[in-house]
Amino acid sequence: MGEHTPGPWSLEPHGLFRSNISGLGEGEDFPLAYISAGEGIKMPIFALHEVIGDRSAESLMADARLIAVAPELLEALEGVLEIAKCWEILDGGKNIDLSASQAVIDARAAIAKARGEQA
Repeated sequence: MGEHTPGPWSLEPHGLFRSNISGLGEGEDFPLAYISAGEGIKMPIFALHEVIGDRSAESLMADARLIAVAPELLEALEGVLEIAKCWEILDGGKNIDLSASQAVIDARAAIAKARGEQA
């Protein structure tokens, strides 16, 4: 499995376009945007345009904003887990047991999924 494109990613709106798919939003305006990577001259890595289904323009842009911050969220979650490990070590196993925390289990699963380490 390949590595994801390094961040930062950014959402770059490019206006609206009118759908021409008969019966699937034909004549409706949809957002056109790119999620780009890098600093300075950015490289588009994802294009947001019309989708099939009952998705509003606002919903599509909300999804795109979430996708654009994915690398930062992944890095932040990994950092939080490192801090939690330090707390567990300092606690000496008296009060903190990360293996019993559903939040930690979910965080580790999400990281594995993002890294392609989980089916």
